[in-house]
Amino acid sequence: MTRLTSAASLRLAAIHQHLASRSPASSSSSNSATTKQHPTPHTPLVTRKNAAGDRHSFSSSKSDSSHVPQCPSPPEKDTPQLWTRPDTYRYWLSVQSRWSDNDVYGHMNNAKYYELFDTIVNKYMREECEEEEEVKSMGLVVHSECDYLKPMAGFPGRVVLGLATERVGRSSVAWRIGVWAAATQSQQIHNRDDLSGCHAFAQFVHVFVDHASRTKVHISPAVRAGAERLLVQ
Repeated sequence: MTRLTSAASLRLAAIHQHLASRSPASSSSSNSATTKQHPTPHTPLVTRKNAAGDRHSFSSSKSDSSHVPQCPSPPEKDTPQLWTRPDTYRYWLSVQSRWSDNDVYGHMNNAKYYELFDTIVNKYMREECEEEEEVKSMGLVVHSECDYLKPMAGFPGRVVLGLATERVGRSSVAWRIGVWAAATQSQQIHNRDDLSGCHAFAQFVHVFVDHASRTKVHISPAVRAGAERLLVQ
């Protein structure tokens, strides 16, 4: 009986010693090691290419839509509608079409328009931009383009041209020309056929150079004053 009591006492003492050896610190570290770590939620990034091939990353969250850059509206000066309006132009010229202007389709050939552009620009410069004799500059055409809106009947009708200035630079002038048909055979510039509307509009750019060296020079005061009188603000 004494032996059984002694053995039970030894076993009980061993259990107490085992329980005492498990400290709160070790239990806490064990629990923290088994705790799952949840990733922080985030908004995914989307990578796209723009029209120029550049990569841009941006948040796919709808709340960031206000940060997307908006394309500004083009200024009115750059819109084709401006150059098809008669009130844009301040200098007018009525020109008689020629038999050779027409092509096999029965209307004025597109290449003939450029002869008309040369005519009205140079006529205006001779009348309104007369330079002093000692000024040795000349205007060279470095760019010209034309938008054809509708055919021009051509011979034997007349053509009414309008001239305006789009831009005056340090050494260059960008002219604008509008092309209308004439309502009748009258030579008057107010005989413009506004019912049929503008047939074509063009840009015609002069760069002024020295006569001898052909290097760029500043526009003379006479040319600048004449060009600015037709400037569209």
